[in-house]
Amino acid sequence: MEEANKKESAKELQKMVRMHLQLFDSLGCGLMAYTIPEHKMLVLNEEAKKIFHFYDKEHAKFADVLRYNIFPEDQSCVMQVSAKLRHVGDSVHYHFRAMREDGGNVKVSCETKLLEFEDGQKAILSIMKDVTE
Repeated sequence: MEEANKKESAKELQKMVRMHLQLFDSLGCGLMAYTIPEHKMLVLNEEAKKIFHFYDKEHAKFADVLRYNIFPEDQSCVMQVSAKLRHVGDSVHYHFRAMREDGGNVKVSCETKLLEFEDGQKAILSIMKDVTE
């Protein structure tokens, strides 16, 4: 009986996550989350994929997104600002430019927060908005 409850809870959680991802997509917000210290990608919604033109999230690491999609001049800023996240609940707001497939760029406003799950795993959650004019 307990195993059946766990499976049902997992299904409900997956359904809720899908609904939240759709909500963020409909609002035009990119959502990216990755574990620390491993930097394993947990979530990269459709809007974030558009921002980064980065579609292979299964094996992605944050370093890949940073290295290949954020302007080189902005990469150190992103890392410096993110380094300010020291305590669970800390958040930072910053802007950066991501490269488009056509060679142009996307100006992005980003809110990033340090989270901790019940099992003690920590993660970085970033909510992004394309603010290109």
